[in-house]
Amino acid sequence: PQARHNNPYDVVGGTLLGDNPSESAQPSAKITRGKDRAGGKRKRKCVNCEKFGGANMYDCGGQSSAGVKRCDYFDTDGGNRCFKCWKMRESGKSTHDPSTCPSALP
Repeated sequence: PQARHNNPYDVVGGTLLGDNPSESAQPSAKITRGKDRAGGKRKRKCVNCEKFGGANMYDCGGQSSAGVKRCDYFDTDGGNRCFKCWKMRESGKSTHDPSTCPSALP
């Protein structure tokens, strides 16, 4: 039996039909991943904590994409505040002053 195009084989739907051409086919070259770049991943830091001297600039919530308004320790003017207390006050769920929270004090 002869396959189409005067070849001893044919591939139909990913299945080889006919004689195996492996002795004439060359093996494909293995693709390898290139080398990684030097240095590590850039560490994000909170802009407010960096500006106003906070020790937790790499752990603060302000390092996220939400930015300086999400800072856990400082407001945009540099005053101490607790973000959770501030958020509760903004949403009307609490009347507690965010600057008097024990986590906001230095």
